[in-house]
Amino acid sequence: MKLEQWIYVEKMTTTEFAKLVGANKASIHRYMYEMVIPSKEMMQSIYVATRGAVTANDFYELDYNLFHFDDVINMDSRYNGERYDD
Repeated sequence: MKLEQWIYVEKMTTTEFAKLVGANKASIHRYMYEMVIPSKEMMQSIYVATRGAVTANDFYELDYNLFHFDDVINMDSRYNGERYDD
């Protein structure tokens, strides 16, 4: 869920959310409109404050449909955790 959507659903103001996560209103605005990606620490605060509804992927928009978990399992079994440098 996008941060803007979560704030709207929760009927919260950006000022209220900013206080909740220890940020200023301008920073929250930049996160909401994807002008800036939050730092790791802020991302953790957002995740906790939204009870997991807003995640890092909501800022990066990774397409999990392109990722095949079976490929990872196969790679892991081929390499047995060893490091290979080309």
